[in-house]
Amino acid sequence: MCISRRTVSTHVSNILRKLGLTSRVELATEVIRRNSPPEHQQP
Repeated sequence: MCISRRTVSTHVSNILRKLGLTSRVELATEVIRRNSPPEHQQP
């Protein structure tokens, strides 16, 4: 499958906009945050 760089850029821009983010670094941080297990809390 071949897609252009412009297509990828458009998709990334749409994802950033929908999540209220401004950069790919923020996106990567958000992905890590959402996929991390909850922090262990002491009773």
